[in-house]
Amino acid sequence: MAAYRSEGYPFNRDTLASTRLNLQHKIWVDSNGYHLHPSIPALENALIADIGCGTGIWAVEVARGRTECRVEAFDLSLDQAPPKEWCPSNVTFNQLDVFAPVPAHMQGRYDVVNIRLFLCVLQSGNPMPLLHNLLELLKPGGYLQWQEYDPSTDKIVLADPSASAPKLRALRSSITTLFHSWVSSLHTRIEGISAQLVAHERIWTRKECLLIKQDTTFLAVREWIANLRAKDTREERVLELEKLVGEAEEECWKLGRGSAIDSQMVTWVVRKA
Repeated sequence: MAAYRSEGYPFNRDTLASTRLNLQHKIWVDSNGYHLHPSIPALENALIADIGCGTGIWAVEVARGRTECRVEAFDLSLDQAPPKEWCPSNVTFNQLDVFAPVPAHMQGRYDVVNIRLFLCVLQSGNPMPLLHNLLELLKPGGYLQWQEYDPSTDKIVLADPSASAPKLRALRSSITTLFHSWVSSLHTRIEGISAQLVAHERIWTRKECLLIKQDTTFLAVREWIANLRAKDTREERVLELEKLVGEAEEECWKLGRGSAIDSQMVTWVVRKA
């Protein structure tokens, strides 16, 4: 078997991290208006895989809303997943390293595969091996839904257009450099891999969700800093980020919570040949 390297997870698996994941889920569903893109047929008895399920909120809500389907949710760690006694009977949770070769019994198994927010996990900057594995999970003709923030589109949003947020701009500039740019061009790399790009959509956060986006940004950056501190010898980099996020958060509250970093939310729907 070929060697592989599992990508790292740069966030925490605790109460605050779970709260952040659930808030991020609300932003995505409220802003997009769906759990599964309308271009994906609502097949009866569909078998749906949720990759990187985190707290399981997407999987549970889909299973509850589509009782005729089965949802199999996967993550490298199930520490944040709910107990089965609190879940619909048509959802299960299992461990899976999606960067490893796909187990034989899972190849060609699913009608739909869902994955969201792997930008920070996919540290190599090359999404193609992961895309290959995701497609391998699908039956012929099955659908992949992949959703990511595009950091290249980051912008500052102000409730009062006459206000300024220099501290938040400094934080934005600093964290944008941490991410690879593959989100911007993934749609151009899908043709030619035995798959069809069905949808490629970009939207901004719904204005009613911007306050939640503000919360999740500060929570995520603080988690990132904590994990950098645990493994990064460049203490000055960690201290710089810590100072920037503290100043940006203080500035935000002084502005009546009227400042946020927004990014385009990208959805790709890919149909396997």
